[in-house]
Amino acid sequence: MKYYYKIIGSIKELYRYKPEYNNILNSIQNQNSLFYELEYLEILMPLINTISREVFVLVFSENSKIVAIAPFEIKHRTKIFFKSKILRFIGTELGLLSSCYGGVIMLSSLASFEREKVFSLIKHAIHDSSFPEWNEYSFENLYHLSYFEELKNVFAKGKLTSSTKTYSVDVTKGIDSYFKNDLSKSLRSQLRRAKKKLELDYKNVEFACLTDLTSDNFLEMSKLHNNRQEKKDIKEQGIADILQRHFIFKHPLSKKVFKELTSWAESQSILRCFLLRVDGKLACFIYCIKHYKKLHAIVMAIDVEYSKITPAKLLTLFAIEYEYKRSEITHIDFLSDGNLFKKQMLKSKMERFTCRGKNYKGLKNAIMWSYSQCLRFLMQLKS
Repeated sequence: MKYYYKIIGSIKELYRYKPEYNNILNSIQNQNSLFYELEYLEILMPLINTISREVFVLVFSENSKIVAIAPFEIKHRTKIFFKSKILRFIGTELGLLSSCYGGVIMLSSLASFEREKVFSLIKHAIHDSSFPEWNEYSFENLYHLSYFEELKNVFAKGKLTSSTKTYSVDVTKGIDSYFKNDLSKSLRSQLRRAKKKLELDYKNVEFACLTDLTSDNFLEMSKLHNNRQEKKDIKEQGIADILQRHFIFKHPLSKKVFKELTSWAESQSILRCFLLRVDGKLACFIYCIKHYKKLHAIVMAIDVEYSKITPAKLLTLFAIEYEYKRSEITHIDFLSDGNLFKKQMLKSKMERFTCRGKNYKGLKNAIMWSYSQCLRFLMQLKS
């Protein structure tokens, strides 16, 4: 079968292919395709466009059927007098609001030799004269193991390195099985003590799951999330830095986009917001969006005043029990950012990878590449 490609420069144009696009997503529904839903991407576009320029490569079969989509973005970064144009998967800098599972999306029914043809076309497309100019690439959060070899063939000089992990929990076994098999003995003891302290020290304790958020709920969550990081001054940083560090409520634009995302999730009946209130005060929340059989935990925050009762851990236990009783999902995915809470509470981990490389040609570009590598090395030493 023969294939051909088309390059398009906006998500609005991508809507012309919505039925076929959704057909691809439906075929990979167990592979975290929430982050590539057209409606989801469209809501995030105001944020993406402040950071990068979107561009999509569509791969068609000979009967004009879309079989794969490569959702790219071009990030412009100025380093003194050098200008880097970095090719990445869309949403790379949006933190947990966007794809923690970057990559090419294609029909799951494609055989390995067909996937090789698709990646060969993508390689041709990104060097096409009609494709925006780029001189570096940085593909982060790669998760689909079967595509690693294809990516290495497309970007032969790229360096593939181990990156971070994503954490999830299987809720189908129930809370008793999770408590006994997934948690260490010391952690089980800690949680029992925390539950007892919660019951003894506070009069009114409320665990709840909301599927619709009022303006008061949103404001309450926003304050809690911001207070968690109130000692860190990020006023002078750009929106990309804010989102990479998960300060979703800290910037007016990201806060507005998050409200729109919440409205969309409510309209689709896929919003799940778990709350723990102690004596009428919000102690912890976990903001989730349901997609097929998985719940994605997008944002979490705690009030440090209640840290002795480990509110995030207790609320996670409630969420597991709640979803087990409803029997609608199989996993709660806590995404990336492997903090201590996730390492202790979540046994199931999936490794993600980063692939970086260059596309410089000529003496000038070789100097630019050398400079960028030295700068990156110095920044790593500093950190």
